[in-house]
Amino acid sequence: MFLKKDTLIAFYDLESGCNSFNFYIFLTRALIERTKYSFSNLHIVFVPPKINGYPNGWTLFDQDQYAWRLNQLLVPLALGFSESAGVTVLSKREEALKFFDNCEKINCFPENYHPEHNSFMPIGLKHNESLVSPLIPRTDQALKWVKEWKSKITSKKQKLICINLRNSGYQSERESNLENWIRFARSLDEEKYKVVFIPDTNNCLSYDTRLSQYEVVPSASINIELRFAIFRNSHVVLGVNSGPLTLCRCNNIPCIIYNPCLSTVGWDTFEEQEFLPGTEGQFQKSPHIKMIWEQDQEEVLKDSFTEYENQIDGKKSRFREIHKLAKQAIAKGDILKSRLYSSLLISFYPERYESWLIRIKVLLHNKCYRELFITTAGAKKFHQDILKLLFNSSAVINTGIKSFLSFYIMNFPKWKQLCTINKSVIKNQKIIIFGTGKNAIHTYNLINSVTDIIGWCDNNPNKKGHTLNNKTIFSPHEIKEIKADLIIISSMYATDIFFQLVELGFASNRIKIFDNY
Repeated sequence: MFLKKDTLIAFYDLESGCNSFNFYIFLTRALIERTKYSFSNLHIVFVPPKINGYPNGWTLFDQDQYAWRLNQLLVPLALGFSESAGVTVLSKREEALKFFDNCEKINCFPENYHPEHNSFMPIGLKHNESLVSPLIPRTDQALKWVKEWKSKITSKKQKLICINLRNSGYQSERESNLENWIRFARSLDEEKYKVVFIPDTNNCLSYDTRLSQYEVVPSASINIELRFAIFRNSHVVLGVNSGPLTLCRCNNIPCIIYNPCLSTVGWDTFEEQEFLPGTEGQFQKSPHIKMIWEQDQEEVLKDSFTEYENQIDGKKSRFREIHKLAKQAIAKGDILKSRLYSSLLISFYPERYESWLIRIKVLLHNKCYRELFITTAGAKKFHQDILKLLFNSSAVINTGIKSFLSFYIMNFPKWKQLCTINKSVIKNQKIIIFGTGKNAIHTYNLINSVTDIIGWCDNNPNKKGHTLNNKTIFSPHEIKEIKADLIIISSMYATDIFFQLVELGFASNRIKIFDNY
């Protein structure tokens, strides 16, 4: 295939890059790279995975759904949201090597990519990067249709509220709680707000009678430009953290995002996207984009929306009121209320030192260590004071966790290097792999030839005593008695497991996270 020399060729390898909205961020990175090096054109090449689905052989999608998402999500994003993008969809992985060999390597993105290697697909902006311009559809046709539709369903006084639902069947802890969203919608003043729901793509044709009194737009679930146009025409978009809301975050569209799913956020996400409490993140340049670090409970939805509207309208700060309510909830031992109010404080008043003190106290007293870990990272401006709080806290906190958090606070820029490992580091050492899923097996296959894997560990009691690849599966308490040099965590719940092991008495330098996601 002939390509002009002034064309940047961006390889999106579906072996290591998700067949999802992650591609939108990859496309953004490619456009930044094109501008940085003054290429006139951009050409996207989709490289098929070894197994259709998600990275590393995950089988979330069957072959038909994989092809559908490629054709209806990724290709439209590449063609419809970038003026200079051409697209090639390879049908076989073997074709990628021939295509790659015909390209000039200086014209390739990501840097050092090669089809024979399982290269990482960049899906976050680097700290010093920013969008040259918003990545929006080439044409305004969808916007015209949506504006016409909006004029018919809303009065002049009504603001359009878009609720984006997630019900994909993947990572159930991230799904929308529909009953809570409906109660929230009912609580809104109908004269002031008009609520519309966009269902999950996987359920766009399944009619839910509970939504009968609301506008439901299934067409926006399967047409990326319609979804974008509705987002753009909304007063605010609300939903649990999901792929479609990337469109809001990248384009400064007002939105409130709930349940960022702390347990499944990757270590690289912390570093690359600053996906942390209280931070604006690489994309969130607008003060009207808020991340609420709590699940979509009814009271959380109502109170956060009230505070959002209060700030949008420029009303008097409610900081002192919320701060007082948080302290009262802590005094009463009301876990739900203390979590609610402290999350509002760090989301809406991150510049106030007291917000972080309250939130950290709540997490300390409730031993929510993984959340404490991420919250501490978000409070970088106040590290020294947080360090004092950790050592002076009356909360019962494991000394190993306390010292590790303190060390982490002082070494945040090097966090990824501290937690990840490579084969040379573990050569000839006795290893226990924590996790028994597909990703853990992938880790086993990568390191088994250079190290001594003496067993597995898993929190599932039903797996205890069984074997995997002729190695015994132990419980977390059992591995305390086993002489292993390192515990390697290979799980999407790595943060939870890390603190679980430290609390059990393992030194943090004996725990490593194999980052192969």
